[in-house]
Amino acid sequence: MKIPSQWIFSSLLFFSGAAGATVQKCGDYTIKASTVETSSGYPMRYLNVTRGGKAVMSFSDSSVGMQWCRDVTGDGTPEMVITAYAGPAGTYRLYSMGSTPRLIRQGFVYGDGFDLTPVQLDGKGALELVMSAQWLYERYTDEYRLDDFRIKFPEILQWNGRQYVTANRQFPAIVAKRTLARAPQDKVDILSAMLGLYSQGRDSEVQVLLNRIPNSQLRQWGEGMKSRLKQDAALFDLKDWPLRYGFSPKTEVDGAVGGFTAPGREEFLAVVKSKDSGPGVKAGEAALMLFSKGQDGQITGQRLPVKAVDYPLVALPWFGETHDVQMGDTIYRIENGQLIPSPHPVMQQASHLFNSLTQAINGTGATRQQARQAVQGLMAKQIGMGSVFSPLTWEEFYLQDIEFLGIPDATTHHISADASITLMGQHVQARINIFYKLVNGKWVMTEWFLT
Repeated sequence: MKIPSQWIFSSLLFFSGAAGATVQKCGDYTIKASTVETSSGYPMRYLNVTRGGKAVMSFSDSSVGMQWCRDVTGDGTPEMVITAYAGPAGTYRLYSMGSTPRLIRQGFVYGDGFDLTPVQLDGKGALELVMSAQWLYERYTDEYRLDDFRIKFPEILQWNGRQYVTANRQFPAIVAKRTLARAPQDKVDILSAMLGLYSQGRDSEVQVLLNRIPNSQLRQWGEGMKSRLKQDAALFDLKDWPLRYGFSPKTEVDGAVGGFTAPGREEFLAVVKSKDSGPGVKAGEAALMLFSKGQDGQITGQRLPVKAVDYPLVALPWFGETHDVQMGDTIYRIENGQLIPSPHPVMQQASHLFNSLTQAINGTGATRQQARQAVQGLMAKQIGMGSVFSPLTWEEFYLQDIEFLGIPDATTHHISADASITLMGQHVQARINIFYKLVNGKWVMTEWFLT
C-alpha cells in the first residue's frame, strides 16, 4: 500500500538555516538539525528541540533525525519519530508532542532501511504503524550467522488509547502478505515464512512448508529453527506486556514465553529494568516479573522473589505439563509465586555430554587424531554414528555457551552449544545440535549435527 506523502508530512514545514543545518516544525516545536565535524574527523549530528525559544530536549549521534511528524492518534496532538544511529545500529523514539513531549514507545533499529509507516488498517480511529523488522537483525546475523538481515516480517503497532502496542495477531493477512509472498529460496525466506505461520497460529503448516523444500540441508536447518522461531513469533506480541502493565517505554525487557503456572497457558516471564520506577519496582532496580492476560484482555503482573536476576531466560517444556525456566545456569519451576530449583533431566544429560566432549577433546597431550577418535567414540557410544566427524580435520575444539532449546513436542528436545573450531589453520564458529527423545521413560540421543 502506497502512503500519500502529505499524510506523513502534513504538519511538517522546512526552513533554510545556517550552513549544514536544517530547521523543521512539528506542532508548536522547532527541531533544528546540524552537523559538526569532531576532532577525530568524524561528523556528529545534533538534533535540538525547542518551544518558544526554550530548549526542550536534544539528541546526538553519528546520524540522527526526525523521520516524520503527524497526528496519527487523532487526538489533535502530533506525534514525532526520532531515529538515531551509531554505525549499523541505533534506536527509534516515538513522542506525543503535547505541552510536554511524552515518550510513547522506543526500540532498537538496525541497518539503513528502518521505517515506521502510518497506515489505516482497521478502517477506524487512530492509524496503525507498520514497522520494518529491523529488530531481528542482531539475532539472525550474529546468532544464526546470516549475511542478509532483510527478514520479511513486519511489526504492526496499534493504538490502545494510551500507547502503541504490538498487534500482529490482529492483522494476519498483512503478516501473511509480507512473509509468504513466494516459496522459500534461502534461509532468509525460510525464517520469514516460518515466523509468519507461527505468528498466525498456523503451526501445523510449518512442517508442510519445510517438507516442500527440495534442498535437504536447508530443510534440516529449518527443522532446527522451529522451537526458537515459535518463541520469537510469540514474543512479537507478548514483549509489550510490561508496557501495557504500566512500565515505562524506557524499560529494558528480556524474557521467555511459556506456560509456567499451568499447562498450555500463555505467560511472559521477564527481567525488567528501567531508570523510571514501575509497578512494584524501584527506579534502576532489576526485577523478575511474571505477566499474563486475563479474560478481559487486561495484563496482570506478579513479581517473583529472587536474590539476583540473570540472563538469558529460556522456557523449558516439562513432559507436556508446565514450563520450567532456565535463568543463567540454573533451572527453576514456579510454584505459588516462588522459584524452586528444578534440574531438567535433558539438560543434565547435555551438560554431562558436553563436559565429556570437552574433556575428551582438550585432554592434555591429545593429538588431532586422538581428539577426533575420542569424539567419534563418545558419540558412537551414544547413538551409533561414529563416522559423522570423519570428513573434518580438528585442530582445536572447545564448547561454550551451553543453551537449551525446547521443542513444543514434550517428548523431544533439542540441545545446542556453540563451538569454536580451527580447521586447517582457519578459525571458524560452529554450532552443535543434539536431539533427545523420550523412549520407554528414558531420554535417548537420536540425532546430532553441526550448523
